[in-house]
Amino acid sequence: MYCSKCGSELPGNSRFCPSCGAAAGEPRGGTGDRPQRPFPLSDWFSFRGRMARQEWWIRTLILLFFWVPLSLLLLMVLAAADKFLQDAAGIMFLCWLAVCFIAGTVSFAAVAARHLHDYNVSGWWLLVFLIPLFSRYGGENIVLWTWLGALAILFLALGLRKGNAGDNRFGPQPQS
Repeated sequence: MYCSKCGSELPGNSRFCPSCGAAAGEPRGGTGDRPQRPFPLSDWFSFRGRMARQEWWIRTLILLFFWVPLSLLLLMVLAAADKFLQDAAGIMFLCWLAVCFIAGTVSFAAVAARHLHDYNVSGWWLLVFLIPLFSRYGGENIVLWTWLGALAILFLALGLRKGNAGDNRFGPQPQS
């Protein structure tokens, strides 16, 4: 058995590490015996701390798997809004879709912001991607394509580049 704090080998029945003095059964981070869940629900909406690249990929792909079809469904419902807004069930369905869409959008922003923190960059920089939505450029497709291109570059940069080593102003280096 090895010490979870310093990594040195522990003698047979020792309760403490002879090198660093840490308790033999204590996991890293001092959380006691409570097991850590891999992806707690509260982390999906948290803008605090850092997120490693592997965890970012997993969460982003899960979000894309659910959020893109939900967005398309919401667009289809909005296109036929006159049919859906005729009864209470249609209104409730539209409200449910809107709440799910907003929750997915906030979760996307939180996951991206936490991964930006891994590069020691503020998550507020994500607001730059809202500029085309408020643009007065008319019906030109160049704004949409520029916006989508910038999102694709950000997606690739976040997914391929390793975060900063060591602690930064957003917290300790995440475990990979």
